[in-house]
Amino acid sequence: MQENFKKKYKTNLLKDLFWRAASSANKPDFEMCKKRVELADPKIDENVKIAAEWLREVPFQHWCMDYFRTSCKSDILVNNLCQSFNNYILKARDKPIISMIEWIRTRLMSRIQMKKEGMFKYVGVVCPNILKKINKQSEVARNCTTRFRGGMEFEVDHLLDKYVVDLDRKTCTCGMYQLNRYPCCYAYATIANKRNDVEDYVDVCYKKKTYLKGPVADQVPEAPQQTKNATTQQIDGFDAPKPTQASQSAPIAAGSSGGISAAPAGSGGISAATAGSEFGSGSGSEGTIAATNTPGNKPAPKKKTKRTSISDVLKNIRTRDLKRGQESRMFVVVGFVV
Repeated sequence: MQENFKKKYKTNLLKDLFWRAASSANKPDFEMCKKRVELADPKIDENVKIAAEWLREVPFQHWCMDYFRTSCKSDILVNNLCQSFNNYILKARDKPIISMIEWIRTRLMSRIQMKKEGMFKYVGVVCPNILKKINKQSEVARNCTTRFRGGMEFEVDHLLDKYVVDLDRKTCTCGMYQLNRYPCCYAYATIANKRNDVEDYVDVCYKKKTYLKGPVADQVPEAPQQTKNATTQQIDGFDAPKPTQASQSAPIAAGSSGGISAAPAGSGGISAATAGSEFGSGSGSEGTIAATNTPGNKPAPKKKTKRTSISDVLKNIRTRDLKRGQESRMFVVVGFVV
């Protein structure tokens, strides 16, 4: 819009008035700037469009801060942010659509995480860039004079201008406090006069805890809680018997008699013995049952099977051939004798 305005109206005065009208955050300042534009470029010819008429054709909410929505919480007028982002993704423009989107996603993900790591090391409540802007407002606030009006309202004089600040509603008649959601120079002067903390009057979106909170999509969902009853517990979708504390702590005793015998009532343990016919070879006193599922007992180590090497296979084949040769020669001799 500025480039189109400069092509038709090239005077520096109109250029300055255009920027003043665009940066006006309240209606009195905006109306005053429009009148100055009309005086700087008066209507001479009916067929020639003057600067004021050209500005009226563009909707005010597109270029004037007074008509911006306060929910945006930003006072950006220029499109430098869009130009910076277009320059940032310049390398991905010649890629296919899926590859381009994936390239942008990975770069933005790395940038966000890098900024979060830097914010973890930052000591402060308000984000550093906003804090710099607030400090600039404090320099202008030194030339302001405040007067108490009752409640939390104050009247602030700055040079020839006069504004009203309401700290309860966090508003100022200049319009910048409602637009940015951090104190303007007049609100800063009022806060300093009351000896209050400036951080309490900054919107929560500019604070460190909000920046580090991150989107909900980054949060890992919690694992579903297992429902446990008195006698069963849910394991992989099946109801398995829940062991009691006594049965977990009691060992399995092996006796000399064959079979498995129950332990005395109240002891909570399991008494077991092995029979040679069922659980092992030999007598019942030799065999035992390994309690692999009870705490404190280790499972029996598995026997390692000996692998047969190639040399052993060849030796067995050679031995077999020698035996077959001896048997054949014996048959020949017997037949000859007969």
